[in-house]
Amino acid sequence: MSVILTEADLADAIELAEQKHKKDGVLLVEEFNQALLSLKPVNVLKNIFTEITTSGELKDNLVNTSAGVAAGYAAKMLVAGKSAGLVRNIAGNALQFGISNVVSRNPETIKLIGNTLLLFGKQLFRKKQAPDLLNHQLNNESVS
Repeated sequence: MSVILTEADLADAIELAEQKHKKDGVLLVEEFNQALLSLKPVNVLKNIFTEITTSGELKDNLVNTSAGVAAGYAAKMLVAGKSAGLVRNIAGNALQFGISNVVSRNPETIKLIGNTLLLFGKQLFRKKQAPDLLNHQLNNESVS
């Protein structure tokens, strides 16, 4: 700032300070309104949902945990069923807890085991391929 020597300089300095004050006031009101909008429950939920869907690690954790809970629940239903005695319910709950933890903590191993079982199942139930059938028919005709 320059040195104020005259009344005109003082009036100019006051006017500049008032303009700066108005501009700062408008910015402050805009920032306050923006903060108020971001604190509304709907916007908080939108931000959380956006964060969940954009974060790859969080998405993986959610999928792994869901798979663990589903596997644990399925194991409990296999052991205890819907209406079982006290001992079977306790065993089912323990099994559900254990399997849920194992599946959610070791997703890569579970995926590997699942893919291996799937490939084994595909090979087990695979149809004979056409060239094998042709070779088999040709061999049978030459023998006759």
